Amino acid sequence: MLDKRVTTFIQVVESGSIAKAARLLYLSKVSVKAQMDSLEAEAGVRLLERTTRGVKATAAGELFFEGARKLAYLSDRTLSKVRAADAGERRVVRVGTSVLRPCRPLLELWESLGPGKPDIALEIVPFDDDTASLNEVADELGRRIDCFVAPCDSERWRATTSILLLDELPYCLAVPRAHPLAQRDLIRWDDLDGETIMMVPGGDSPIVAALRDEIKANHPGISIVGSPTHYDITTFNACEQAGYLLPTYPVWADAHPSLATVPVDWPWRMPYGLVYSKRPSEAMEAFAQAIAQTRETNA
Repeated sequence: MLDKRVTTFIQVVESGSIAKAARLLYLSKVSVKAQMDSLEAEAGVRLLERTTRGVKATAAGELFFEGARKLAYLSDRTLSKVRAADAGERRVVRVGTSVLRPCRPLLELWESLGPGKPDIALEIVPFDDDTASLNEVADELGRRIDCFVAPCDSERWRATTSILLLDELPYCLAVPRAHPLAQRDLIRWDDLDGETIMMVPGGDSPIVAALRDEIKANHPGISIVGSPTHYDITTFNACEQAGYLLPTYPVWADAHPSLATVPVDWPWRMPYGLVYSKRPSEAMEAFAQAIAQTRETNA
């Protein structure tokens, strides 16, 4: 890194004023003047000329200024390269996070490994929950984002990504808090007669398809309306505003303050896991292996 006096000199010349440079550098005018006096004394020439309008570089100062700016540029580039090299040596995994697919459970699991975990730095990268954005993230894993955690019963994801199962989540119902069922500890099939359930299309998820088939075959009193293939916050808003019920999971219990998450007396559970590329980076592969070993140890 450059001598502090040199970076201060560059700011003084660019500002044309010791007072303005001092403000920009969060220094006192006395400190800036002392640095300039020290720099001139070491150089053995006058670098700055004081005028009634401020300061300007002398002829020698102009030469020094041009050289100093080039050195500052090279210094910044070199420092960036050093940091990038250090990050590469430490290995980095970019973990995606969103409102409905938060990374906190994964980070907590990672921290539970303790000091013996691999030397991998985690970088948190936000993304959107709408279907188009989520499919784009899944299709481009390994580019902007290396992994994320989510309910993962999608046939599309199973075909195009690697999935490390972390848990199986109870398949619940999100119920508007003003609805009588919001007060139940457990919802049964008879309770759903006359209700409308908002559901994603059945083709991509075997569990959703099984639930839809069960309703159509055995519970004609339940109506079904469509929802996006992947929920985002607008899905929860629509459910609350229309008074519909929405299949959901305990990890989404706080997604919408006007909806209560209530368990249901049916057999379905949704796989929940780490989603990453089928061709992961070395860092991502080591990260997934460490998570897998932890899960096996805790099983």
